[in-house]
Amino acid sequence: MIKKVSLKKEILQLLIIFSIVVIVLIGSLSILNQYSAKIETTKHNQNLVLKQVSKEVEKLINSIETISVYLSKNYEMNKNLLKNIVETNKNISSILILNKKE
Repeated sequence: MIKKVSLKKEILQLLIIFSIVVIVLIGSLSILNQYSAKIETTKHNQNLVLKQVSKEVEKLINSIETISVYLSKNYEMNKNLLKNIVETNKNISSILILNKKE
């Protein structure tokens, strides 16, 4: 008992299957492309944030270094002066004094 299938039906089935495969394939590639773009955008934004943080840290370090050089050249060692500097300058939380012993 051989089942007869019309040519028209067979062509229609192949056309539908081919169309579905193409749609699924294009959809999958589109999703993959969007995901890759999102990852690249996130990496780029993180690099920008890291560069900005690095510049801010460098600026803060330079500010503290400038203050320390100024203090070492222009002031005598005075505990009250150091305490006032720590209290008034928000960039400095503590001062470490290194004495040279010769």
